[in-house]
Amino acid sequence: MKDACAADGHRLELDFSGATAAFATEVVPICALTLNWRLANPERAVELTLPVDPQLRTLFLNAGWANLMDPNSCPDVPAAGGLHIPATVYSTQDELHDLLDDVEVRVEREIDVADAGILQGIFWSLNEVTDNVMQHAEAPFGILQFSTMSKFISITVVDLGRGIYDSLKSGGLTWEGGVPGAIEHAVQIGVTRSQATNQGNGLAGSRAIARESDGSMWIWSGTGLWEDKYHGPGIRHPRRSIAPFGFPGTIVHLRIGTEKPYIIDALRELGMTQRPPFDYVERRFEPEDENVIRVSMRDELEGMRTRHHGNAFRRRLERWLKERPEFPIRLDWSDVTALPSSSFADEAFGKLLVDIGLTAYAQRIHHVGISPEAVAIVDGAVMRRMAQSFGNPPT
Repeated sequence: MKDACAADGHRLELDFSGATAAFATEVVPICALTLNWRLANPERAVELTLPVDPQLRTLFLNAGWANLMDPNSCPDVPAAGGLHIPATVYSTQDELHDLLDDVEVRVEREIDVADAGILQGIFWSLNEVTDNVMQHAEAPFGILQFSTMSKFISITVVDLGRGIYDSLKSGGLTWEGGVPGAIEHAVQIGVTRSQATNQGNGLAGSRAIARESDGSMWIWSGTGLWEDKYHGPGIRHPRRSIAPFGFPGTIVHLRIGTEKPYIIDALRELGMTQRPPFDYVERRFEPEDENVIRVSMRDELEGMRTRHHGNAFRRRLERWLKERPEFPIRLDWSDVTALPSSSFADEAFGKLLVDIGLTAYAQRIHHVGISPEAVAIVDGAVMRRMAQSFGNPPT
């Protein structure tokens, strides 16, 4: 593939018709190489043949792979709800920030977790491995593929930058084992804690989070491979090896569990005692000058129509109330013109009142900037639940 993308004077033909399986760790790097070739050869064409297998064909289209390789024949994937996030290119900090915000909102809305530390671990790792592209790889762009599977989330980040070996060399570091050894060195705790690079902390932290969640980490950079996989309770065999061929950049794949509360243990392994360097709940919902958890209901517009999203939103509210017992929650409805469905209101607010009690609801759940029409829907759901659970409310 590298040789094909480097060829001059020819169109690039990519034939996946006979493919029987496809994985992000294999296809996203091809997307990156193809995109790089298209950017360098705007006057030349890419001819993509999709898999014959109907399920694989749909995967190539919905995952955004087909569009990245051949945008003329395969249109961009429209934004969808849930956690179906197509492979996305970013080349600036602003693009990365917007992409991470989108992923975080979707994760909080869709994934049911028992402990807020799980979300902190996912978001911290996501930020670190994507930001490495901007801070260390000197790559023209990065590509993020984020997906979910049973009890796990999957993060794949690909760049065509200078690679881990050259990045560590630029910091004056030494190690044994050539290119594979460089990857192994980079994921050790505190190895590159210098102001010049700072790379090792992000990879080491992401590795610790993957380990504590019974997940895995896999890296291919240049001619080196390194992996740390879960083989059963307490059984892991980290190993490095020579890659079958050199990749002109770096592929990082993380598999993080969503059931095991693990973030504190992972951070203690890194020498951090209580919380990660960036608390994403605070960054997104708690202004520094207010002792309140502020939630913009504009971010919930996509899910205000269904009971399913109401249930997910209630679980998030309950988690925040538990994690920050000293703070009320301010639900800001400013500039929200759409109305919540009665099903959403019942699931989110009516059941929340039953779960936490009337007094706690009145003291800690504050609706601001809400329209009279939305008030009628929300209050109606709350009053019905009050009557059902506590008897008829006073008039």
